[in-house]
Amino acid sequence: MGENRQSKTNLRPFVVAGVPILLFLIAALFLWNRGEEEVAPTADSLSTPVVTLAAATEAAAATDTPAPLPTSTPASAEENDESYPAPAAVETTAQTAGPESYPAPGEVTAALTGYPAPVEPTPETSRIPIVPFVLERPLESGATVVRGSGPANVPIVIANVFLMGEVIGDGVIGADGRFEVTVAPPLEKGHWIGIALDELSGTDFAYEDFYAQGFRGEGAEQVPQVGFIYDSDYVR
Repeated sequence: MGENRQSKTNLRPFVVAGVPILLFLIAALFLWNRGEEEVAPTADSLSTPVVTLAAATEAAAATDTPAPLPTSTPASAEENDESYPAPAAVETTAQTAGPESYPAPGEVTAALTGYPAPVEPTPETSRIPIVPFVLERPLESGATVVRGSGPANVPIVIANVFLMGEVIGDGVIGADGRFEVTVAPPLEKGHWIGIALDELSGTDFAYEDFYAQGFRGEGAEQVPQVGFIYDSDYVR
């Protein structure tokens, strides 16, 4: 009886030490089985093909390669000429249009009848007395009469240079070298008014008679597309 109790007492330390070890082994076995369940491949994963890095690179290169751009057929020379003139054609057109824009010396403009051109060297003599054409200044806004002086018996026009030489009055310089020309419409402030030769056909004068510098007033000017103005001033 005493021996059995003593043997049980001797086994107790082994039992106490073995319980934690047994629990540790059970826990380790449980964790190991759980890890296998998580890592174990499924049927779907086994059927999915594995894409390698090389295959992925080739696929990306094939996708990123841009399609070739469509090539355009160059237009023929005839089509180019119709759609856009060649530089030579444009230059030729501009050079052709230039002289037509400015009347040649001696031509008659749409507004003024006479266009005597300066002659180089300008003659300082004439078969008629050299007397300058002069407008009486100032030219007042609203005036209906323009006065001045010039060679006797010469037909003249009063022109609005501001309106491309529109003739607003005409007359003949008197034997005393004075003139008064009625104009319509009345003079407007800021407009450029000038005196020019009227048609000389049927008179004793020719345009060449008035080439001398002495016939020109202080406002004389050869105006493109208008004519030669022997004197001019602005309306105040």
